Order: sequence, then structure tokens, then C-alpha cells
Amino acid sequence: MTGGASLLRQRHWSKLQRARDNCSRRFRPLPERAPSMQPDRPTSVTVVAIINLVLGVLGLCMYSCGGLGILMLFSMADRLPPEQRGALRMFQAMEEVIPGYLTYMVVMTLLGVLATAILLVSAIGLLRLNAWGRWLTIGCAVYFIVGTVVNQILQFAWFRPHLERIQREMVPAAGRQPSGQLIGEVFGLGIAFVEVVYAIALLVIMYLPDVRAAFAGEVLAPPPPEDYDDRRFRS
Repeated sequence: MTGGASLLRQRHWSKLQRARDNCSRRFRPLPERAPSMQPDRPTSVTVVAIINLVLGVLGLCMYSCGGLGILMLFSMADRLPPEQRGALRMFQAMEEVIPGYLTYMVVMTLLGVLATAILLVSAIGLLRLNAWGRWLTIGCAVYFIVGTVVNQILQFAWFRPHLERIQREMVPAAGRQPSGQLIGEVFGLGIAFVEVVYAIALLVIMYLPDVRAAFAGEVLAPPPPEDYDDRRFRS
């Protein structure tokens, strides 16, 4: 009897195990979905993208208006009255003294339009965390630094002396520099300084560790929690 009872308990226990295994397989919980590893866009990238967007729109408007103004000045040269041809005569005199001056102005205007357009496109790439947006921003920053420095050197070391001499010849009575021109030069220097500072800031931000990781699709590990337990006072 004892052996038969033991056999019955074993059979009953095996049936319970099979029933439990069947239930566990039938009602097995779904595997948890892995958390998204998409890196978050750093705040500095968002700020730079917004600034690039604004500067790109303003730059396109400024360079386009400047280029159209010069084009209209030369296209309407024959219809302008003599008293309104001062700027035209100034350009013509600069071209005679410095051959290629007008070509330089046209090239710089076209490069300005291209650079601001690229800056505008880079803002879209930055907002979408595309790697090409970061590289376009770096390229624009390098161009702004090199182009601004070279342009200011040419303006003050080469163009300005000839321009002042032409102004004295065209307006002999003006014994000193007009105040409007002085204000324009100070304003131009201020704009150049801001461009260089912003371009350097762009390079610094684009090479920050969290920014580089975000554009590479990496997620930086969170810093370890701080341990406030002072073990010196443990008994």
C-alpha cells in the first residue's frame, strides 16, 4: 500500500508540473521593449541651430540687396543725373587704381550669399542631428574666420588708402574724413569682430563631447551617483 500511494503521489505531482508548465507557456508575458537609445539633442545644438537660421535669413537678404544695388547702379549709370553718380565714379576710380576691384566685390558678394545659404541649410541638419549639419557648420565657421580676417586686412592695408586719396581728389574741400564714413568703418569692424567671435564659438560647441556623441548616434553614460556616506564616522 505504501508503494502504491507513493506512485500515485508521484503521478499526481507530475500532472501538476505539466499543467503548470503548460500554463506558463500559454500565458508567458511579452518581452519588454528595449528603451529607445536615440540620443537627445543637446541644448547648445538647438541654440546654435536657431541662431544659424536667423543669421542665414538675414545674411541672404543683406547680400542679395547689396548685390542688386550694385547691379542696378551700373545698369542705370546712363540714366542717373550727374549729381547722383558719386558712388559710380568712386567704383570706377577704384577699378582704375586697383584692377580687379569690382571683380573682387562681386566674388565676395557671391561667396557671402553661398555661405549664408549653407549656414541656413546647416540649421536644418543641426535640428535633425544629421552629421552633415555639423560639418557644414564647422565649414562655415572656418570660412567666416578666414574670410573676415583676409577681407579686413585688404580693406585697411590696401583699399582704404586708395579710397581716401580718391575721395580727396573728388571732394577737395573735404579736409577730414566724413563722419558717415567713420561710422561705417566702426560698424564694419564691429560686425567683423562679432562674426569671428561667433565662428570661434561654433567651433568650440561643435567639438564638445556631448555634441560629438549626439551626432555620432551615441548615448553618453550618466555620471555615477554621488556618494554622501561618510565612512569615517562609522563605528
